[in-house]
Amino acid sequence: MRFFSKFVALLNLCFLITVAMRYYMAQFANKSKSNGVLISQPIESTISVLGYLAIFVNIIFLVIFLVRYPSKKMNNIGKPVLYSNLLFLPAQLYFHFFSK
Repeated sequence: MRFFSKFVALLNLCFLITVAMRYYMAQFANKSKSNGVLISQPIESTISVLGYLAIFVNIIFLVIFLVRYPSKKMNNIGKPVLYSNLLFLPAQLYFHFFSK
């Protein structure tokens, strides 16, 4: 579970980069001739896919944590990682489902 928590933290970082790339590209979409289509390189595409995947993996992680927490099997997860995942979830939900 320790590895999974670090993996989720890495995906959350990819989510932040994805949001930053989205707003950066939106500013310059009007100036370019791409008709609003994001033209990105392979690394940027990979980061974007991992960023969009982060919400689902974060939900899975938090559900597993809530199920296993009463049995005290979750003592090996650092509190900063857990708190950051809890803070990222509302931001991810807002970004994916409510913002346009």
